[in-house]
Amino acid sequence: MKNNKVKLIILVAALAAVIALAVIFYPKLAALVGGGDETEEYPDAEDATPITVYTADGEAVDLGEYIGKRPVVVNFWASWCPPCVSELPHFEDVYEKYGDDVTFMIVNLTDGARETVETAKAFISDKGYTFPVYYDTDNAGSNAYSIYYIPETLFIRSDGKIIYKHTGAIERDTLESWIEKIDK
Repeated sequence: MKNNKVKLIILVAALAAVIALAVIFYPKLAALVGGGDETEEYPDAEDATPITVYTADGEAVDLGEYIGKRPVVVNFWASWCPPCVSELPHFEDVYEKYGDDVTFMIVNLTDGARETVETAKAFISDKGYTFPVYYDTDNAGSNAYSIYYIPETLFIRSDGKIIYKHTGAIERDTLESWIEKIDK
């Protein structure tokens, strides 16, 4: 009898721990598998961290070059990520519309194993995307912005302050509305 009570207590404690973890991690997990999204607005906007990423030809590009000049939209993605793939047509649409007024940095998380410059470059070419794609081959971007879940999009004002952070696939209307608010 005493043994059954101990087992019941352990079972209830384990169930409570699972429920607590689910409540804490559900938004991030849902965003990872494309089942939801998480948006974080920064009322006290943080400074964007300059990062160095690379073109397909290996030329270094520094986010810091754009800060202070015009708004920047940074999107972290990978070709093996279904939510990432689903949102890229939206980025193409808004790039065509706002590309003269907003800097777009579509940053591929290039780990060299699951994603290479060659696989990402072929994917972009096959889809016919024209937005600028950069490669985070040394994890500078993913480390600087603690990218654990993709896709993730940062909206940075002209003054270099991050005003929105969106984890998970983003719809075109939402993307466009944030771009319109970026320097308001």
